[in-house]
Amino acid sequence: MRSWSVMNLTGPPPNMITDYLILLLSTDWFLPYWDEIGIELGSEKRIPIQQGCREIVREILQGRDDFFFSEFSQDRIRETGARFLALARESDAEDHIRQAWDEWAEQSNEALGATVECALLNREICAPDVNKPASSLAFHIRAEVAITWEQFALDASAFRRVCLESETEWDIWTRRILGSPISLVNQLWRMLLDRRLRSFWEHLLGRLTPAEVTELVKWYRAMTGMGHNEGAPGRIPSYMN
Repeated sequence: MRSWSVMNLTGPPPNMITDYLILLLSTDWFLPYWDEIGIELGSEKRIPIQQGCREIVREILQGRDDFFFSEFSQDRIRETGARFLALARESDAEDHIRQAWDEWAEQSNEALGATVECALLNREICAPDVNKPASSLAFHIRAEVAITWEQFALDASAFRRVCLESETEWDIWTRRILGSPISLVNQLWRMLLDRRLRSFWEHLLGRLTPAEVTELVKWYRAMTGMGHNEGAPGRIPSYMN
């Protein structure tokens, strides 16, 4: 009999992003780096959770050899989430894992896409080209963005090497079922980037006037709206509104 229930799943509704979290915690290559996503546990607790995540991954795939052919109904995803949180409780680690779970459950591909777009725009602001679109922003705004973003920028190659160089049987298998060897590490990068962008924005708000913040937000919206429906505002992360 199952020792867990979907009724125990509280907080944000789960989505496919949480499957990636379980996949990530199942790997060998990420085992030493759990603290990067806010899970600070000793190896004596990490390893049982890692092994439990592997069982959950097998349940998700149901013998399939392609993750994207799995079932992605809300019922299945909720059941998977309940199983994962039960594993955390059984390992006496729910307090450590819950925050990371909620953070991933709150995300969506659309929201993370907006994060990446704004991060790329920050890089453009930092570029020296005087003819760039960012030149329409006031100099002081550009200067403050550049100074602040320098503290929080995250290279897209973060963790890519350690992921691709892992030759354990499990890690090779997870790269294969995801269709691309960098699918999982790219998802990790987007989540870490969102953390960095949030911190960047919090710091920047203390360096700009309300009028300057409004001007910058309008610029982000204009730039992210290019290529979409004419006249429609662009998408930016909700915490930047």
